[in-house]
Order: sequence, then C-alpha cells, then structure tokens
Amino acid sequence: MQLRVKANKKEYFDFSNISNDKHFMVQFNKIANQLIKDYQLKLISSINEFIAKQNQTNIKDYDKKYYQQEERSILQNSQYKGNNQEKPFIEKKIEFTRKEVFVLLLMMYSNVLDKDNQNTRGFYQINMELIKQSQSKQSQEKLKCIHSYFINFYNRFFKENDVVSNDSNEVQRQIQNIEKEIQEEQQHHAKKIEQLNQRIQMIRRQFLNNNPKEQSEKQYQDELVTFIRRTEFRNYKEIYNDQQCSLSQFLKNKGRCEDFQNSILVNFADKNVGGLSLDQLNIAQEEVLMLTHPEALISMLFMEPMNDNEAILIKNLIKFNDYDGYGLTFRQKEEDYFKQNSDSSIKQHNEFSQRQQELNNQKDSQNKKIIINHILCMDAIFYQNWQMQFDESFINRELVKSYIAFSLALDHTDSENISTGKWGCGIFNGDIELKFLIQLLAFSKANQDNQYSNDDFKNKKRRYISFSSFHDNEFDSVIQYYQQDLMKQTEQKYSITIINNVIENLKCQFKQQISRGFYK
Repeated sequence: MQLRVKANKKEYFDFSNISNDKHFMVQFNKIANQLIKDYQLKLISSINEFIAKQNQTNIKDYDKKYYQQEERSILQNSQYKGNNQEKPFIEKKIEFTRKEVFVLLLMMYSNVLDKDNQNTRGFYQINMELIKQSQSKQSQEKLKCIHSYFINFYNRFFKENDVVSNDSNEVQRQIQNIEKEIQEEQQHHAKKIEQLNQRIQMIRRQFLNNNPKEQSEKQYQDELVTFIRRTEFRNYKEIYNDQQCSLSQFLKNKGRCEDFQNSILVNFADKNVGGLSLDQLNIAQEEVLMLTHPEALISMLFMEPMNDNEAILIKNLIKFNDYDGYGLTFRQKEEDYFKQNSDSSIKQHNEFSQRQQELNNQKDSQNKKIIINHILCMDAIFYQNWQMQFDESFINRELVKSYIAFSLALDHTDSENISTGKWGCGIFNGDIELKFLIQLLAFSKANQDNQYSNDDFKNKKRRYISFSSFHDNEFDSVIQYYQQDLMKQTEQKYSITIINNVIENLKCQFKQQISRGFYK
C-alpha cells in the first residue's frame, strides 16, 4: 500500500494555546482556520504527488539503464560537466512558499494530517499531539520553539500584509479559482496543470510589478523553501577513481555548527529526516536544527527514509529560534531580530504612547537582518560495535554518503560554506578522528567535481568546509593537528592518496590498541 498523506475531518482548529495575548489569538485563530480551509487540498495533493514520485519504479529503470550503458568510461575517466553528459544521479524536488509552509505547520500542529502505514514504514511522529499533551521539560521547550515561529511569522511577515487592497483580494480570488481547476485536472492532465501554474505566476508578477509596496511586504511570504532529494548511482570506486584531487582547505570553530550564519548546516540526520523532533523527550543535534529552523519540520510529511546512496538538502530556511544547552538542558531562546526592544523605565500613560512604542518596536525588529541557512541531511551509521567502523566497507559507505551530500549542497548553492562537526559521533558511536577525515576527503572530492562541472570554474568563489568542535577539547585538538599537518601538503597532486593513507594508518593504530585493550 502506497504511503500517502491524508487530512482528518475537522471544521475548526483551536490555536489559543500558542500565546497568552487573547486579542492576538482571536485574530490568529480566524486567519489560521481560513488558511487551512483555503490551502489544505492543494498542499495535500502536492505532497502526495511528490511521495508518489519517490516511489515510482523509474528510479529502478534509471538504475538499470545506467548500468547497462556500454560507455561507462565516460563517468569513470572524466568529470561530468553540467548537462553535456548524462548525470550519474537523479533528483526529486518540491517547493513551497513560506506562506504555504506556515499553513502546513498549522496543519501539523492541529493534527489535521495523518499518514497511511506511518508506523510500519519507519516514519516518526508527524503531528504535534505528543508534545502538546506531554508535561516533560523537553516537550515544553519544543513547543516554545514552534509557538515562537507561529507568532513571529504572523507578526513580521504576515499580519500587516493580510490587510489587503481590493486589487489584492481580486488576485487571490483569481488564484483560488485556478487552483480549484488544478485540483480537478490533476489526475490526468499534467500539461494543463503546468499551464495553469504558469498563469498563477503571471498574475502574481503583474500585480506585484504594479504594486512595489506590496512586492516589498510580500517578499518573505512568497520566497520559496526548497526540498531536494538526490539519489546517486555510482559506487565508491567510481566516485573516488581520480586520486589526483587536491585537499580542500578547511576552517576550525570551537563553538556550534549553526554559529556560522548564512551557511549550509550539516544535519547529523536520522535516515528518517526530522528524527525525534516531535517526540516528547529527545533533543539531539538534528532536533536542535529542526526546532531552530521550524520550516524544516514539514519535510517529515513527505521525505521517505534515506537509503545509503541518498542525501537531502533543504534550502532557504529562516532561523526563528536560538537556544542554550543540549538534550535535557536544551532551552529555547528567541532570535534577537524577533525581539521587541522596549525601555521598561519609561511608563506609558496612554493608548497613543503605547501604540507608538509598539510601532517603534516593530520598526526596530524589521530593520534587523534575517538569518537564512540551508540544512543538509546526511545520516551516519550507528555502530553498536564501535570497532566495526574501521572495516573498509563501512568507511566506503560513509565516504559515499558524505560525498553525495556535499555535492548536492555545492551544486544547488552559490557561495555558502558548509558547516559541520562531530557527524555520526555521540550516540552513534563514531570515532571523531575517523569521521573528520572522511568528511574532509569527501568534501575535497565534491568541491573539485563541483568546480570542474562548470566551464567557468576558475571564476567560482572558493568554498570551504568548517569543522565545529562544540567546545569538545579532544575534537578541537584533532582539527588543529590536521590543520597544521595536512595543510602543508595541499599543493601536492596526490592529496586524496595522502589522506587515504592517513585513514589506513589510523585503522592499523586503532586495531593495535584495541588488541591491547586500550579502546572500548
């Protein structure tokens, strides 16, 4: 039975618990319910279409076609260059405007959505009932992150824009009529749907071009949040066939991965994207990224579990929350640019002065720059037996997984650097030194392939990978050691061979120490 998203039948949804401001909640409830009513059929249809694409047999057909090619040397002996050669991977992409993401999160919060075979297919919780009903401290902090998102998105990007002109209402009416046609034609008329979508975009562009103020106000609503899943068909030997790859330079940071703003943040992901973000208790690195960037949570609705040859990129996410602590000590902290600065020493004596202060606070908030990041999901192997990770097959799996992820990110972004850290360590039992070397080697190879996939690669901005130690002195020492040692050899042609030799030596060293009982 194919996995699909469906809507529970409800006529009214209560969001009153997200804020203590009763006046705010009256308006929020009214608009939120109308949004769900207007958008849910379209959004559910889009999600199910994407799920179906992920399950289509054309993936196997492509795989078969690829491996039956006679001229495999094209991919084995040269770098693929853009669209001039058949790509050794396929991608599935789905996009939503920020406003649509807002509606989907409203639907998840109000338990509108359900999934067929959710438990048997390995998906975790996709609604928020568990954390809404739980009294655990972790659940309360998760809810604070989600409530903060709802309130701040509504106040900053949505509320004022919703008082629209008659022209804007007419535009919305036209769009809704066309979307209704889309729903009716969706099953059998793909070309017609594309034409109708183009008409929607044309109407929007015409209206915004004639209304510069409206264009500015709706900027964040209409921005797209993009979800891309890449499936790679090359194996380890085919990807790493070129040993003449220079080692990329890398950066070191003692703090957290997400301290690098406007970056590609590596999500130390579960194969089920989102992991335990909506569970009552768990808050590890993946949950932290999902809660600080709540727009990413909707990926749990439609992204199937990743295979070993897959990675997922989520583009253009606003950071709505900051945090302190980790796990049991995690505490939600609202982002500075959403805080309204007020001087408590000044007493407001009338409604006018209070309103003026509110306007000043709102203007202050609007002037602060929004932080936008991309999240790169790549799942490491869990090693119940710690020694197993030094077997060649497991090292090769991790090299392929991280290469796919880094290639995906570099191909779909322009200049952002990748920010990572102790990927697959912690509860997954990965060795910090081995995982560091794997990521550095994979990034170096992906970075070279990305540069040579474009004829104008000499003019491309240099891209870096940054390793954050999360204040782990042991990992910080590892990064510093290799920064001093490996960077001396960056000019040599055989840098991949060098780092492979380092991994081999590391394996031998650990095996000797394991035999002496020095390691776990």
